[in-house]
Amino acid sequence: MGAEFAKKLGHELIKMAAAIFELLQWLLRFPQLRRCFFFGDSGKVEMWGLEISLGYMNFDGHATPSKILKWLSSICAGILMCKIVYDLTGTVSSLLFRGYIKLNHKEKLDWNSRGFSTFHAIVVAAGSLYLLLGSSLFDGAQDFSINMTSTLSDTIMGVSIGYFISDLAMILYHFPILGGLEYVLHHGLSMYSIILSLLSGQAQIYILMVLFTESTTPFVNLRWYLDVAGQKNSKLYILNGSALFLGWLVARILLFVFFFYHMFVHFDQLKKVFPLGFYSLLTVAPLLATLNAIWFWRIAKEIQIKIVGHGSEWWYLARLLNHAMFMKLTDSLRGVKTDGPAKPASAHPSRPGTLGQSVNRAGRSRAEKAEPRAVAGQGG
Repeated sequence: MGAEFAKKLGHELIKMAAAIFELLQWLLRFPQLRRCFFFGDSGKVEMWGLEISLGYMNFDGHATPSKILKWLSSICAGILMCKIVYDLTGTVSSLLFRGYIKLNHKEKLDWNSRGFSTFHAIVVAAGSLYLLLGSSLFDGAQDFSINMTSTLSDTIMGVSIGYFISDLAMILYHFPILGGLEYVLHHGLSMYSIILSLLSGQAQIYILMVLFTESTTPFVNLRWYLDVAGQKNSKLYILNGSALFLGWLVARILLFVFFFYHMFVHFDQLKKVFPLGFYSLLTVAPLLATLNAIWFWRIAKEIQIKIVGHGSEWWYLARLLNHAMFMKLTDSLRGVKTDGPAKPASAHPSRPGTLGQSVNRAGRSRAEKAEPRAVAGQGG
């Protein structure tokens, strides 16, 4: 049912986008309709009969009809990308992974959706990193944090909107299997911020910073894949968990610290953003940072449980060895000869058994108690 719904949703979204394209192309043939539909003579934005004062939403001069068509194209490309990768993930997984066919319907749905989530994260993270550090888009400009845009940055934002639309539609339809309310809030706030920046052409540097945080999504998804495949005790799972912790710390915690520092240093430029965008930056960014901090706390708590579990085992072993050395020293002081190293029966003298058996039992009991819960949901 979920796979059929995803296919129908993809086809319907593509049809809807094509219909919107045809309608806009027809409207743009008439100068009078074009002027009245997008920008009227009253000094206000007039869209579908709705007048929005430019004091709150300043899209005049930037959201031209040609740019709107490009944005819609990139949004549709993002939706189409999700549909193609979703189908490819299911096909490739069924051929390469034997365990895939054993998954139930809900797990297959989550498995496939994480495929296009990972692909989107790689694309937008690489594009954002290039625009922020590799290109000269934000170099040497007095208002670089406000009005600098490019075709590539607009395209990345449009593709991200298409991804968030697709993923949010699946989350809501299968709620709460693919994610809870925190993911609905995350996707909603992300789309809202991207749309405002795209329409106004302002503060795209901050949107690109936030999009770069998607670089942690592949680690989250790989962690889930390994968990479902029963590889929680593998070296790859441990290495991926360490990479997830460090990546999340850098990309979603420390980066937001720099994000707010940058806003503070360039606050005089930030005040030039149109009011709705200005207040959105002051409210939406802290909300997203809070969500990232909550998820980071969950990851850190899980890793702490792992570390404490292993630490307790080593401390337990050291305690046994110290006990053995103390008994040997006591015997030597008393003049008691021993033929070899002391062999304590167990951690509990009343219980017979060898040192290795005691340690193994302790390790198993602590490992069972310290088994962490998987971080729920998808990347963000």
